[in-house]
Amino acid sequence: MRMSTDETAPPDVPDSFLARNELRFLLVICFVLVTAVLANAWLAWQQHGRLIDIDEQAPSAPLSIAIDLNSANWPELTLLPGISEVYAKRIVEYRQQHGQFHDHSDLLNIRGIGQRKLEKIIPHLAPLAPTSTDVELPSQQGISP
Repeated sequence: MRMSTDETAPPDVPDSFLARNELRFLLVICFVLVTAVLANAWLAWQQHGRLIDIDEQAPSAPLSIAIDLNSANWPELTLLPGISEVYAKRIVEYRQQHGQFHDHSDLLNIRGIGQRKLEKIIPHLAPLAPTSTDVELPSQQGISP
């Protein structure tokens, strides 16, 4: 841009002084940004081999759970092998209608649970605590207090 003659400008400053400085500034900023992106990519590439691969660190152990049939809610029961949400809700419904389970084989009374499914489930069930009807009092055993 040429300045008109009425405007006063310092005689030692060329017309394109600001444009060149702005261009240099933009080039420096672009160079710094490109350098930062490349440095970040290089660091990420260098550390890629150092990440822990969980699958190769330790062999997976089988899940060992012990679920109490008389206190578990349906989401807990779905942790049992072969027990879906539908079966779990049936177990809870059965328990609400008939009271606590006295034996693990009581599960056979639930529609859809057969002997094979019961055999898969039993290793994952906690032993059932005796209920008050299961325990004989000393007076019932013929022993006087």
